[in-house]
Amino acid sequence: MFASINNNPCITRADSGGIEFTIPGGPPGWEQNGDGPSMITVVVISADGRSVLETRNN
Repeated sequence: MFASINNNPCITRADSGGIEFTIPGGPPGWEQNGDGPSMITVVVISADGRSVLETRNN
């Protein structure tokens, strides 16, 4: 998530409908332990960057 906009794996869609971020998460250390994410958060921001259009968690 804290990467450049270029080739950022968290940006799963960017078009006139908005920018969709898909952010993996889990308990502390999950990435360092080699575990997969236990939670996925999806946030859609308006194309102008001024408002949150949608949020989803699994």
